[in-house]
Amino acid sequence: PQIHSRDGEGFGKGNLGVEGMDQFFGTHRCNSICKLLGLADKVEDWEGTAPKQYDVNHLNYNTKPSKEDLDFFGLTMVQYNALLDAFKAADGDGSGEISLNELPGLARRLGLEIPTGQLVGLMRQVDTDGSGEISLPEFLLWWTGHEAPPLDL
Repeated sequence: PQIHSRDGEGFGKGNLGVEGMDQFFGTHRCNSICKLLGLADKVEDWEGTAPKQYDVNHLNYNTKPSKEDLDFFGLTMVQYNALLDAFKAADGDGSGEISLNELPGLARRLGLEIPTGQLVGLMRQVDTDGSGEISLPEFLLWWTGHEAPPLDL
């Protein structure tokens, strides 16, 4: 991590001043950690370049991700397909979404051991639209750290 100041003074040679802040906010996407710290609303107060928003809600079982989708998530096609396969295998009812009952199966397929008592909390954090189920885009956002839950799993 690098600290950038408005005047570019202090904090070492990596301090790029306002240009460094612009570069950071040009690619940063607030996640649950930013929200937890109360920073998510502050990004809009930045006088430089606003962060780029990227809509991933078009992704589903039948959609091949674009290069831009893969770049956004930081995944290769092989990695994306492996995550999609795990998601599909856990989706027992074929709804295209993961329910609370299906969440332990998804966790196992991903090599995670989530205590039963933390499943509801995890569901609430990953299910960002509040539908009660985790969509593929919500899962990918969480898995790739765009919506990382502040849990000690």
